[in-house]
Amino acid sequence: MDSCKDIATLRTIEPTKDGQFIVVISYYSDWLETGTKPSGGGTFVALMDDKTSPDDNGEYIVTKGGHRWHRLGEQFLPVDFGCTPGGTKDCTQHMRAYLKASANKTVIFQNGPWRVSGTLDFTLIKRVMADDSGRFKINPKNFDGDYAIIMGDPTDQPNSGRSSRLVIDGDLVVDCDNRDTELNGIYIKGQWFVGGHIRVSSFNGTGINMDSVWDSTFERLSVERCGNLKKWALEIGSSGDTFNATHISSIQCEQAYHRGIFINNNVRNVFDNIHAERLIVLTEDDGTTGQASGLKYQNHNIIIGNSTINQVFMDAALEDSTTGQKPGVTTRLSVNIGTDRAEIRNFNASGAVCSTSYGTKSVFSSCRFGSWYIAAPASHMTLAEPEIDDLLMVERDVTVINPTLQRLDFRYNAQNVKIIKGEVKDISLSSNILGNITFYDTKITGKVNGTKVASNGYMPVTFNNCIFSGTFAGAYQSTAIVNGGHIVTAALVSGASVQFYNVTFDSFSCTGNISFISRGCQAKTVSGWKNPNHTFPVYPAGTVNERLGKAASGNGILYVNADGTPNGWKMVVTMP
Repeated sequence: MDSCKDIATLRTIEPTKDGQFIVVISYYSDWLETGTKPSGGGTFVALMDDKTSPDDNGEYIVTKGGHRWHRLGEQFLPVDFGCTPGGTKDCTQHMRAYLKASANKTVIFQNGPWRVSGTLDFTLIKRVMADDSGRFKINPKNFDGDYAIIMGDPTDQPNSGRSSRLVIDGDLVVDCDNRDTELNGIYIKGQWFVGGHIRVSSFNGTGINMDSVWDSTFERLSVERCGNLKKWALEIGSSGDTFNATHISSIQCEQAYHRGIFINNNVRNVFDNIHAERLIVLTEDDGTTGQASGLKYQNHNIIIGNSTINQVFMDAALEDSTTGQKPGVTTRLSVNIGTDRAEIRNFNASGAVCSTSYGTKSVFSSCRFGSWYIAAPASHMTLAEPEIDDLLMVERDVTVINPTLQRLDFRYNAQNVKIIKGEVKDISLSSNILGNITFYDTKITGKVNGTKVASNGYMPVTFNNCIFSGTFAGAYQSTAIVNGGHIVTAALVSGASVQFYNVTFDSFSCTGNISFISRGCQAKTVSGWKNPNHTFPVYPAGTVNERLGKAASGNGILYVNADGTPNGWKMVVTMP
C-alpha cells in the first residue's frame, strides 16, 4: 500500500485506478519539528467515478486533477479535518468542515483544547462526546457570529430550525478568553435532547440560551461570569412558544454579571437543583419597573407553570474572584418569582428581596428570603415553613403555614389571608384592607399595630388561640377580634377597637376613648377597663361585655348594649 506524509501531499497524488488505497501519515507534516505525535492521517481510497464530492479538508480530498480520495473509517475526529489541539491555533473552518461531514453522526471533542473564532453549528449532529480536555476556547473580538455554538437556528421561528434527538455524553465546555466584547455562548433549541453536562464561562452576554426545548433531559447546566445589564447569564424559556416537558437535574449560575437566571414560558418541567452564587449587582436602577417590591432592578426571574423546582440557593457578592475587581454595588439581590399551579421547595436566598405578582394555585415550601412582596394578581398561594429575615407583605388569597417572620404587613385591599402556627415578631397594616385576615395558633413576639377596618362583608383581622409575648397596642379605630390565646401585655391606645373573647392576660391597660369589649377573659393586672364610650365602632344591640379585672361591690360585671348606640350599655349583673 502506498503512503504519503501529509494531506497537502495527498492532493498532489493522482490515483491510477478505482479502489486504490493510500496511507497518510499525519494531517500536517511538521509533527517531528514540533515534537508532537502524528495525527489526522489515515487510510484513503480512490473513488474514480465520484466527480462531485467537494473537498472538505477531511473526508474528501480532491486532487489537482479532479480525482477524489475518500477517508475510510466510521468515526471522524477534529484532527482528521486539520483541527490543531492546544488552544492557540484557530481551527474554525476545519471544525466547521468536521461538523458538516458529521451530520447525523457522532462528534468527539477530546484531547484539545480547540480554539475557534466563529459559530459552530451542532444542529444536525446526533451525538456529542466531550470532556474538559476538549474544551472550546473563544476570543470574542471580531468573532464571526452571535453564539459560539448553536444547536438549532436562533434566527428561525420556535418550531423551525430545530435540533432533534441530540445526545451529549460527558462535559461540553466553552470558555471565553475575556469579557471585553459582547458575545454569547451556547444556543439550544429542539426536542428529545439527552444532555450530560454543559459548562460555559466568561461571556459578556448570555452563557446558555435554551429556547423552546421540548421533551428533554439534561444532567447539569453551568455558567460562570456571564451576563450583563441587558443579557441573562442563563436563559431557559421560549421566544414565542414554550419550554416544556423537560427535566434538568442541576443548574449552576456562578458570578453572573447583574442578570443571572431567566426562566419563562415554562410548563411541565422539573428542575432539581439551582445554585446561583455570588451574582454581581451592577446597578440599583437598570430600568426595571412594576415589581411588587418596588425595586428598580432585577437579577433573577423565574416564571413556571405546572412545574417543580426542588432546591435553590442564591446570593450576591461585590467582587469578581477571577479578576479581583469589585464592580458590585450591593449584595441585595432582586428576584422575581411567579408560579401557576406549580411548586418551589427549599429556596434559600436570605439576602434577596423577592417579588411575586403572577400565578395561582401554587405552593412554596421551606423558602427563605430577606424580604418577600406578594401582590395581585398572584393569588391562592400556599407558603409552608417560610423564613423571612425582614418583611413579608401579602395581598390576597394566601395561606402561610408555620412561618418565621420578622415583620408582617398587608398590601392595599388585602383579603383572604391565613397565618397558621409559626412565629411572627411585628404585625402592621400600612394600607387599608378588605378583610378576612386570620391567624391560627401563631406566636407574636413583638408589636401588633394598626389592624385597620374590614370592609362590609369581610371579617376583621382575627387571632385564634394566638400567643402574644410582646405588646398588643392596636391603633385608633382599627378593628380586630382575639379568640382565646394569651397576651402578655395589652396596652390599648385610644380608640383601639378590639373584641377579646376567652383571652388571658398578664397585664391589661387602656387609655383615652374606649372602643374594645371583652368576654370570658382573665388578667393578672388590669388598669382602665370601661364599657365602650366611643362613637366607633357602634356595637349592635344585644352585644355582651364583661368586666375584666377586680370588681368592687356594686360594680357591674356583665353589660348588654340595649339599643345599638354608644351610650346604650346596660348593667345586667353586678358584684354583690
